[in-house]
Amino acid sequence: IDATTRRGLSARWRGTEGTWEAQSFVLQPDVTDEPSNLLGLRDPDDRVAGVALSLTPPIGSSLRFGLAGYTGRTVDGLSGSPEEIDALAVSLSGLLLDDRIGYDLRFARSETKPLAGGDRVDGQALDLMLEARLNQDPSFRLVTLTYDYGLTDETFHSALDPLRPVGEEYHRLALDYFGDRWQWEVAAETAKTN
Repeated sequence: IDATTRRGLSARWRGTEGTWEAQSFVLQPDVTDEPSNLLGLRDPDDRVAGVALSLTPPIGSSLRFGLAGYTGRTVDGLSGSPEEIDALAVSLSGLLLDDRIGYDLRFARSETKPLAGGDRVDGQALDLMLEARLNQDPSFRLVTLTYDYGLTDETFHSALDPLRPVGEEYHRLALDYFGDRWQWEVAAETAKTN
C-alpha cells in the first residue's frame, strides 16, 4: 500500500512449504494526502475490504492459481459519487514445454451500484500474456517473443486499479533480448476504445 496516496491495513500468511499464500486487507481506494486520515480507514464511503489467495503446487510444477475478492464503497471516477462495489478476480499462470512457453491469464468481474440509487452495473476485464523463450544459452542471453491481449468493458470498475482504462481492447507484440550487459525491446501495440 502506497503510504502517500493509498492507505490501509493488510495481513499476509504463507504456508511453510511455499504452496499457498493468503492475504486480507482493508484500504481506501482513492488517493489521499490527509494527515488526519493516516490509515485511510476514516471514510466509510471510501473503503473496501477483501481477501486474496494464491496456490502453487509442490516443487516441480510452475502452475500458479490466484483468487481475490473484495467488497465495500468507493467513489466513481467519472461522476465523483459514492457507490457500492463487489469484485472477484481469478488468475492462472505457469510454464509449458520445458519452461519455453509462459502464460498468464487473468479475469475480473465487478458489480457497482450508486448509493444515490440506480441499477447495479456489471463489468468484466480479461488479460492474457503468452511468452515464448526463443533461445536459452549458458552465456545468460535470452530472446523472448511476447503477446499481450486485454479487453475491458466500459462498465468495469476496479477500486484496486482505478487508473485501468475502461472500454478498451489492446494487442501488443514484443521481441526482447536480455544479455549479461544490456537488453533491448522492439514492440508494436494497437488499442481501440469504445
